[in-house]
Amino acid sequence: MGKKYSINSAGFIVAERDVYSLGGFIPKGNIGGKVASEEQLSQDGECWLAGGDISSRPDIRIKDNAFIGNFYPGSNPVHTDGVTEFSGNTKIPGQISIRAFSADAKCDMIVRDSFIGIFMDCVCGPATNTKAFPFEQGRFNQDASKGTLFTSATMRVDAENFVRNTAVLRIGKDTRIYVPPGFNARIYWAYYTDSPSGFAYAGESETATSTLYKLSHPIYNTCMVAYARNPTLTPAELETSGARVIGHISGSLLMDLRPESVSGVYVMDGSEFIMPTDNFALATTQLRFLAGGLINTTMYTKTDRQDYKPYGTFRNVERLEYIQYLADIHRGNANRDHYIVASDSPLVRISESFVSGPLVNARGVTLRRCIVPKASFTHNKVLGNTYEDIDFSYAQEHIGKTVAGRTLYSSHMQGHYDMFSSGGELTGVINRPENLDDTARLTEAHVYTQLDGDIIEQGGYSTGSSGSYEIYKINDPNRVRMKTPLTTRGAVFPALPSNYRMKAILYLDDNFISKSYETDVTELKNEYPYFVASFRKEDDSAITAKEFISKGLFIQGSDYTKYPIISGSGYVGAGVTVRGDVQVTGQEYEKRYFDINKWEKGGINESLIPQGWEAGKNPPGGSTDADRRRFKEVIPVEPGAVISCNPGYWFNCYVYAFDGTYLGTSNWSQAWAITPSRASFIGVILKKSEAASGTGYIEDSDIPLAEARYVKAFKRLRYITNELDRRDPSDILLGPDYWEQGSMASGEENAGKTYEELKTVYTKAIRLKRPINVFMPGQSTGQGAGFNVSRQVFDALTKLYSPVSDAVYAKTALITLVIVKSDASEMSPNEAPDSRVYVEFKPSPRIVVPYGSATLNISRVKIRMYDNAVLSRNFNQEGSITLQGNAVMGYDFDSGACLCSNGHDDAIIKLP
Repeated sequence: MGKKYSINSAGFIVAERDVYSLGGFIPKGNIGGKVASEEQLSQDGECWLAGGDISSRPDIRIKDNAFIGNFYPGSNPVHTDGVTEFSGNTKIPGQISIRAFSADAKCDMIVRDSFIGIFMDCVCGPATNTKAFPFEQGRFNQDASKGTLFTSATMRVDAENFVRNTAVLRIGKDTRIYVPPGFNARIYWAYYTDSPSGFAYAGESETATSTLYKLSHPIYNTCMVAYARNPTLTPAELETSGARVIGHISGSLLMDLRPESVSGVYVMDGSEFIMPTDNFALATTQLRFLAGGLINTTMYTKTDRQDYKPYGTFRNVERLEYIQYLADIHRGNANRDHYIVASDSPLVRISESFVSGPLVNARGVTLRRCIVPKASFTHNKVLGNTYEDIDFSYAQEHIGKTVAGRTLYSSHMQGHYDMFSSGGELTGVINRPENLDDTARLTEAHVYTQLDGDIIEQGGYSTGSSGSYEIYKINDPNRVRMKTPLTTRGAVFPALPSNYRMKAILYLDDNFISKSYETDVTELKNEYPYFVASFRKEDDSAITAKEFISKGLFIQGSDYTKYPIISGSGYVGAGVTVRGDVQVTGQEYEKRYFDINKWEKGGINESLIPQGWEAGKNPPGGSTDADRRRFKEVIPVEPGAVISCNPGYWFNCYVYAFDGTYLGTSNWSQAWAITPSRASFIGVILKKSEAASGTGYIEDSDIPLAEARYVKAFKRLRYITNELDRRDPSDILLGPDYWEQGSMASGEENAGKTYEELKTVYTKAIRLKRPINVFMPGQSTGQGAGFNVSRQVFDALTKLYSPVSDAVYAKTALITLVIVKSDASEMSPNEAPDSRVYVEFKPSPRIVVPYGSATLNISRVKIRMYDNAVLSRNFNQEGSITLQGNAVMGYDFDSGACLCSNGHDDAIIKLP
């Protein structure tokens, strides 16, 4: 076989045979781009340079089947002694520039099997709407011969019921047209005869056979399209209909990629680098600074500004929508190759606020096998910045918010939020904002280093800022010093007696090398990680280590590896400060958003759905591809959970049992509780609600607007007095043995009195023998006909709260019930079942302040709380406590007595 191309006298390539390139058919004689020699464009394969100039760029190599639509060399000095290779099945239909400036480090770039393009999802309409894909009145002649130019009179036909496009439609990775109901469309395949001036009809056309029609041809990769509707159709009416061209690749808008890897190599291998826009007239050069890998990756970047810096190594990520803008200062950061590393995830979308100085300096975020539809990160000094096997769609609603004085970020615990202080320290983890009253505080464990003989010795320190702190020790009878370093992180300046001062401090680096010396210090700084200090008397008289140690002084620090975790229905109330290793674990809470990674185009076949979700899916190209999105796979669910979405959208759920048995459907809805008791899995389809007929194009941008979500409701617990009211085996029966004759005193004058003090004699009422543990917010109480029930609320020591309010309800530990008959007749405990009294509430393990106190502090003790347990006691001691079931632990500040109380017999308490 002869040469594929020759080079004419002007340096441009000329096809010596028909070339079946990835960019479409190149006929013999077609003139392409400009090259310096055959070393730049291989004669083998179907590779081609359709336009542009690489003759001044000896670093450019095009081989195999790579196709470049138009290469722009630029006028700035760039490295030309490296390698920029386009190989394999790389396809770049548009205008591209690859430039590593000579002022920057040299960076080779290998683009293999990649796709690069500006992806336009545009409404079709008249040219007066510059954002729209432009159309004019008329149609094309489908019977014209091959090679007829689209600009010729032979090809252009007047028609009142047709409109035709005026811009070349270039096929991308997944290019489609949307044909609204009542419309028809025809595609006319095309190629360039003398690129780019001669655009010719290929002699082939086809009718769009579905509402969302995929454009694909084995030879031709450009086309024109005409829409039709009887009796008339104008470009303006086409725009109103919502007709679209999806995935057109711009041929003129420049993509300027600048590989600037610190390590010197940038590789794109099997990648898709796509910049989506809905603006056909977008005219701003899309500049992207690259550092890292992009291997087997799909990447989307925004087009709302000219320059983005998508730094990172993205390996095997199916789709990465990286929208973070990085300021120019990041280009010089030595860690920029590692700002983001992602693997195996079907979708990663990094939030616009994830980059911070400490996070960047710690080499960014590493995500492995994660779905990250929305997340926000900051440097986690305790747990590091690697997140593995976490689906962040379980906790995205509240990221970036301030809760109880802390800022919420994405957590290493799925479904939770990390709480960070203004100083950038991890202080706690919560499942949802409702876990905390806004005045509650979660913080790391405090540690206290005694300034005793283990750390204090005679002598001082001299000025030093370049060697080990040991060499700056001096003998001095008027000084005592710390002989071992302490961390500055979280350290608090010690409370010294009035006649003592901190004379000097040496700040040290991680190797205990002195970096800064200060005298007469009054505060501790955290610019350096460690410090040592010396102390003196105010009058600078002699001091001994023994004398200083006798003062019992200490330096408070922080153990950031120990922090509270409050989950599910757990609660920490107003005025409570919790430090260290405390876990309050309530019922599991789940609120999951179904992001774009969960959905695919298409509807379902109702008759096949009973055979399984996969069996019920309509094949691609069906009539519902445009107006439906469906789950790619079913998801596990629990009965009682709720599926919902925002107004403007509808969903339908298809429910399956664990063994695959089909259990029915929700029918179209915006909120639905999963009712079948055997429900284990659901598949969901989504559409726009404003289209009453069920039609209307639904696009990727609709998914976040719809906010389809799954919320697993908390299971409610019931105290009942009659077995006939039992709804669940966990319901607690308060039979006659739980009751006694009598009533309870009430009113503000009795506030603070204990349960036993409030008991009164009354033959027309019965009361509980002892109070029961109920979380009051959201609870409900009821009774049967002929009876009335009243309640009173108490703290953990059974002290009465009166009057009651929402704030009192939130810190209630116990309640009691008093039952009377409506006719005011006599009543006995044996009649309790007849009253049909019940109390329904959400169980919540909780830490709340006791009666008479505005604050409660927990520190140093390890605590585990579950179920419906209550803790209302200060702790500042070493030990371990487990509270389970309906356990209640309180503290009487007057008597010093501890009370452990419960409503029935499943409480477990393990004391220090």
